[in-house]
Amino acid sequence: MKWISLACAIALGFIAGCQSQDVKPEAPKFCEQDEVAIQKGQQLSMQYMQAFLAAVRQNDFALLKPVLQGKLPERDQRAYFTDQMKWVTEKLGSLQEAKFVDVFRKGALCEYVWKLSFEKEVDGKRQVIDLPYIVRTVCDADGEVRILMVGFVVR
Repeated sequence: MKWISLACAIALGFIAGCQSQDVKPEAPKFCEQDEVAIQKGQQLSMQYMQAFLAAVRQNDFALLKPVLQGKLPERDQRAYFTDQMKWVTEKLGSLQEAKFVDVFRKGALCEYVWKLSFEKEVDGKRQVIDLPYIVRTVCDADGEVRILMVGFVVR
């Protein structure tokens, strides 16, 4: 009887273990960006940069919210924006202008590169700092283009 109970316990443990295995989610599928997708990406990039520039100039996260596409909770995005604004103000100064530079295609990804110019005073002299800023888009298998990542390219 003890052996039957032990065998049942082992079998139940094995069955339970088999059922609780993690099922890996299917990897997202992407498609190479054609000219239409690149135009959509460029439009998204422009919309994002307009909102980003306004948010930076006015130090107001609310101006950036309409174009954010991340899955981070708003409080995390707001905290990240606050940290970035502190860094920008201390290290770079005030944002003067943004110019679109080029787009680089990488299969399903496109990087829209912008040049952001900042100005600050150092030892009584005007200093201009130019930094590249990237808006990276991806094209999902259904042809939907979305922003995947944004950020400075710091040397």
